[in-house]
Amino acid sequence: MAEMAESAAAFRYRPRISILTPTYNTDPEALRSCIRSVQAQLYSNWEFCICDDASSSQATRDLIANSAQHDSRIKFICLPSNRGVCGATNTALRLASGVYVGLLDHDDELSPDALYECVKLLQDHPEADVIYSDEDKLERDGTRSEPFFKPDWSPELLLSGMYTCHFGLYRRELVETVGAFRPGFEGSQDYDLMLRLSESTDKIFHVPKILYHWRKSSNSTADDPRAKSCTTRVGLHALREHLQRRGIEVETILTDRPNSYRVKPAIRGNPLVSIIVPHKDHPSMLQNCIQSIHDRTTYRDFELLIVDNGSSSKQAQDYLRSLPYRVVSFNQRFNFSRMNNLAVRESKGEYVLLLNDDTEVISADWLKSMLGYAQWPEIGAVGAKLYYPDGSIQHGGIVLGVRGVAGHWMRRFPGNSRGYFNSLFTTRNFSAVTAACVLFRREVFESVGGFDEHLPVAFNDVDLCLRIRDAGYRIVWVPEAELYHHETATRPFELDPKEVRYFQKKWNTALLNDPYYNPNLTLDVESLALRY
Repeated sequence: MAEMAESAAAFRYRPRISILTPTYNTDPEALRSCIRSVQAQLYSNWEFCICDDASSSQATRDLIANSAQHDSRIKFICLPSNRGVCGATNTALRLASGVYVGLLDHDDELSPDALYECVKLLQDHPEADVIYSDEDKLERDGTRSEPFFKPDWSPELLLSGMYTCHFGLYRRELVETVGAFRPGFEGSQDYDLMLRLSESTDKIFHVPKILYHWRKSSNSTADDPRAKSCTTRVGLHALREHLQRRGIEVETILTDRPNSYRVKPAIRGNPLVSIIVPHKDHPSMLQNCIQSIHDRTTYRDFELLIVDNGSSSKQAQDYLRSLPYRVVSFNQRFNFSRMNNLAVRESKGEYVLLLNDDTEVISADWLKSMLGYAQWPEIGAVGAKLYYPDGSIQHGGIVLGVRGVAGHWMRRFPGNSRGYFNSLFTTRNFSAVTAACVLFRREVFESVGGFDEHLPVAFNDVDLCLRIRDAGYRIVWVPEAELYHHETATRPFELDPKEVRYFQKKWNTALLNDPYYNPNLTLDVESLALRY
């Protein structure tokens, strides 16, 4: 702590930060802890702006007045009548003089290094308009629980809910420009603000440290998200307005979880999708894959190309000849990258979907779900949710750096598992998705040069996604696109050390810091655990 305080005193850029807190009949002990957490900050250039929203509790009002009397950095105002959380926070905002404002609920606490870590980030990124951190919960006995280690800025994840949440630091001028807190959005006012801010800036940064402790109490969404069920409807209203302002035609629906949403982009026109299926010598498996496509796919504007890698059995050859689809021959040694590059050149679709022959469609709208996102110009690749035959998770997105290379998010978790903070049921961004089922716009695939043929077996999909990401596009994983994947059923799979070394050398620095993961989580295994 002493080192941090010394470091904070030496910061070249020392903007004032105004902490905004609306209060209303707050439990005095909780409010006292809240105030003390601000006074304990290692970074000293702050002011605390409190607006009491006409509390009937004399103890609450007296505590605020007494705190301000003994600390000149505390400003406060008591409203004569109740204006709600938006009105009270806007009043606190009018007291603020800081370059940035931070939002602190009246019964929560900041960690002592909260402002220090944010201003430390500003030393390298003074352009930041929004900074958010990781968070945890405070149990009633004061112990900490449920740490939420978040990804860096993930635009599609924000459309699924207010994941940035606490601690949020915002450039005051920008907050005022977008209209601050809007009456009528009480309960989801922070989500509404964040959505509007994201329309005006992409200078959004993340501090991967727990800087905020969200207190559990009766009627608190920290304890039970259903405690304020109206907030879910208000959040949905904020999300729909956000998408309308962006001019995006979508269906937005509630999920079975509080404050969690599903965005289903509308498909523009009837673009042709080329579904490319590599295959060799397993006609029954290919037949099952093709049958599932035809029986369970609601989007019908597709062509099917089979890439045959030298099937030798008479049964397989006879089956391929019987198919009413194009069969592209690849009579060379197996090279997944080269096979698919060839097939893409032979295909006709504006969109290209790569699909393993050992997959089986589950959800009828799988292709619609993927295509809707693939049409967004900022999206470069769309992945699906894949299950092993036993129903456990095979693919929920790819994390860089796992075991030194890359691995699957929450692989082998039960198929009905919600995942870490609902992540297995939430549309979100990843650095990569598996080519066992992935959809691209043809122009994106061609613009980055397709697959790297130096990676014939492993990590070619990760490599392609990373080049797509480097070209400025985002990768999206869509949980409602569901398929079974009988992984390695057609070919034995062993990592070639030469491929591993080539991939690691090519992407060395990128593998050390996956922006859609979190450095507090382990890279030793694919199952979720904290890093020690």
